[in-house]
Amino acid sequence: MLGKIVVDTSFKHKTQEPIDIGMYGYKSDFFLIPKGGEEVFLKSIQIVEKPPVIHPRDFPFPPLWQELIKRDKAAEGVQPTPKDFLCPAVYDDPTTVVAKEGEKPSFLFTEFKPVTPHLYENLKLKN
Repeated sequence: MLGKIVVDTSFKHKTQEPIDIGMYGYKSDFFLIPKGGEEVFLKSIQIVEKPPVIHPRDFPFPPLWQELIKRDKAAEGVQPTPKDFLCPAVYDDPTTVVAKEGEKPSFLFTEFKPVTPHLYENLKLKN
């Protein structure tokens, strides 16, 4: 990197000592554009908008839980529906795009890899 880049920092609304960010950024993965050259730079690059990631509305319960649901429904004398084995997904981020009813999400929560496989040895899993 040629030259020295010194920036002012602040913490809790108090200005701190200026620091040289050149010593932190040993790779020149950035460059500064002069104010007059911003318009030319923005015209030279192509901005690609990515489609939003659509998150699923629900996900399948783990296999042991599904087995419990089957047994509970059998004890009640009711045949379980596929919807009984799905748990509604809750997302904390308000900007998350959730699939509407009937809409296909960008990905699904389908792959289940147990952390403790010995608990699943006697359970017949669907493949």
